[in-house]
Amino acid sequence: MKRYQSTEKNILREMAYKREKIENRILDYSPTITEHIIKLLLFSAYKDPQKDWIDSIVKVIDIIAGMKWKANNKYLPIEDYFENFYTNWFTSDTDYDQINRTVKNVLEEYNDIPTKYTNDEFPRKEWMKKIKSFYIELSEWLSKGTLTKLVLKEMIKKYFL
Repeated sequence: MKRYQSTEKNILREMAYKREKIENRILDYSPTITEHIIKLLLFSAYKDPQKDWIDSIVKVIDIIAGMKWKANNKYLPIEDYFENFYTNWFTSDTDYDQINRTVKNVLEEYNDIPTKYTNDEFPRKEWMKKIKSFYIELSEWLSKGTLTKLVLKEMIKKYFL
């Protein structure tokens, strides 16, 4: 299996960074990733924009996947990825404030796309479980440095399509 290699302008981007920079990058991108996940869940019957949302998720994770920790030239531990992707975004598995706000914002922005869900009626608990499971698996792959684009796209399909 070919290792997941980050590229930008056809240059290998596996570079060493300070831990804080990697964590900040994850914190910067996790809202975008989670918003696109919510879009996939909300508009699962509407296939047209799904490729763009999936490509966007892959693109930002591609950047994170190419970042090694300068101190030991390795990837961060699983817990650090998970904390920055999920725990800093959702304070608990039953804290629905963030997901409620995201759903509300997405529904307002995409009010012309049909969905079977409303702002108040969507499976919060099920979606939180899917998002958490996705971030756990993603964190495992990233910490090993073995994530491929194919694996990432299959994970997205498994959890959200």
